Amino acid sequence: MATLNDIVCSWENTFNRIKRSYNLHYHLKPEQIDVITHILRNENCLTVLPTGFGKSICYMLPPVLLNETISDKRHYGLIISPLRSLMYDQVRSCNAMGIKSCCITRKKDMDTETIEDIKKGLFTILFMSPEALLFIDSWRPISLQSKIYGDGVCLIAIDECHVLELWGDDFRPTYRMLGELRSHFSCSFLILTATCTNVMKRNILKQLYFGENEMQLVSKVPDRPNISLYYKFGSLSITEEMAWYLRELKSDGITARKAIIYVRTITQCGKVFANFMAYLGNAAYGDGSKVIQNRILEVYHGALASTDQERVVSRFSQDNVLRCIICTVAFGMGVNIPDLNIVVHWGCSNSIVEYWQEVGRARRNGDPAEAHLFPLPRTVLHVEDDMKSLCEQLKHSNIPCLRVHILEHLTIKGMNPHIIDEIKHRKSCDMKCECCVCLNCKCRTACKLKCPCRVN
Repeated sequence: MATLNDIVCSWENTFNRIKRSYNLHYHLKPEQIDVITHILRNENCLTVLPTGFGKSICYMLPPVLLNETISDKRHYGLIISPLRSLMYDQVRSCNAMGIKSCCITRKKDMDTETIEDIKKGLFTILFMSPEALLFIDSWRPISLQSKIYGDGVCLIAIDECHVLELWGDDFRPTYRMLGELRSHFSCSFLILTATCTNVMKRNILKQLYFGENEMQLVSKVPDRPNISLYYKFGSLSITEEMAWYLRELKSDGITARKAIIYVRTITQCGKVFANFMAYLGNAAYGDGSKVIQNRILEVYHGALASTDQERVVSRFSQDNVLRCIICTVAFGMGVNIPDLNIVVHWGCSNSIVEYWQEVGRARRNGDPAEAHLFPLPRTVLHVEDDMKSLCEQLKHSNIPCLRVHILEHLTIKGMNPHIIDEIKHRKSCDMKCECCVCLNCKCRTACKLKCPCRVN
């Protein structure tokens, strides 16, 4: 029987042998290899890698590799995820690869066959919310107390771990109880996010009862060089500022570029939607037939009925008609739209971390994309201090480059900052520069240049 050392030393060979069987027609990146190696060594790992990098493969592969290598024991991965839509999307991805997986929710929402298969240990990857794992009494005896999972769980992954910091206090207090899992399992813990600050890192590790020396770090500065950044102060009318895109929607219809427009409140959602519909008129419907299935514009927020939320997400992901969604922050996490071209913030995000998460939803496939920020004065009053500082400095042109400022804020101890150094030392800001553009004066503000415009 293969020893742990044998498995660690040869797992890449195992991966190359099985990857065709699991529809893995690509090479792993160095950071992915590092993470998987740590997990197979039974080490804990904090993984901070950019959006669209391929973090999910880091928790999908270890149980598969162990099951392929050790035939007399089943291995499982428990994945803690914040949103049901995100879990369902990942289940689809796993099953498409031939990795048997399921989503654990309330039993009344699941079919009997799936529940029985979970009890028997027939799924390799199990996705669940922290509430399902820790609070739903019907699942605790199965997931936390059964011999199948007590012996077989080789990995617990906490996906989108920044929500431990953003949601833990009030909205999702169960996230602050995830440290309890360490008393039930002696497996590796994998903590994943695309954005993290040094303060967040310390707090997250503290909540999970990990010391700095108990956690390996695999990280990369979360730059998305394919996304060009634009910003403008002093904006009053979104219809005027977005006229270029409204013209595109009106002329190109269902072939216009896809966009999401973030606003701060549900009321704003309704107002912006009404203004855009009034501008577009009959052009708001793909073939002129005024039915909702033909509308190229939709609205999304937390007060929508769940059926309407699912309809909007499904349309934006799968059909070729819907081009633009006006939404609050309720839309985004767990929604994979690979052909999303434009992200607009009409008003500030609550923090730099949340802003960069939302920007990162554009073109996760690496194709060119745009992000437009309009820091409305009234929205700056109600955000975190880091975002207030960023907006104030942008307003008075005290930041040579928006991208550099954000990346420096999101660089944690242990990261290699060479990407930031490369941006800082560019010698020219020609059209190949993928930094940021101030729309007040159209200048490019990277490469040690300072925007000359002043907005009072």
